[in-house]
Amino acid sequence: MFNIDFPWRIDGAGKTATNSDYFEHVVEMLLQFLLTHPHERVNRPDFGTPLRRMCFEGNSQGTAEVIQFIAKAGLHRWLGDEIEVVQLSVETVDATLIVILNYRIRGETEIRDKKFPFPRGAA
Repeated sequence: MFNIDFPWRIDGAGKTATNSDYFEHVVEMLLQFLLTHPHERVNRPDFGTPLRRMCFEGNSQGTAEVIQFIAKAGLHRWLGDEIEVVQLSVETVDATLIVILNYRIRGETEIRDKKFPFPRGAA
């Protein structure tokens, strides 16, 4: 399978870099989804989350709930063939939004955990 590395770069052979570790590639896809703003992708206006924009909003439980709802629905739609979301939560800690994702890669039994911290104003 051809898994383009994220962030995109050119490898030593002058070609698009790829990632041979599928599990790492899935984490890269999750990060791409979380950091892509809706309407940023051509022909995919509902791909992504408003997380980058929300980082400039007040860091409140309401902000966390909005991100949690949108991210969970979007992950099911856009990455549902690759992963099963077991649990997704968003916490506010000081000036940071933390997306906590428990997921299972399709065809696997192991549940994986990943935290994505997003400091306000830095995403």
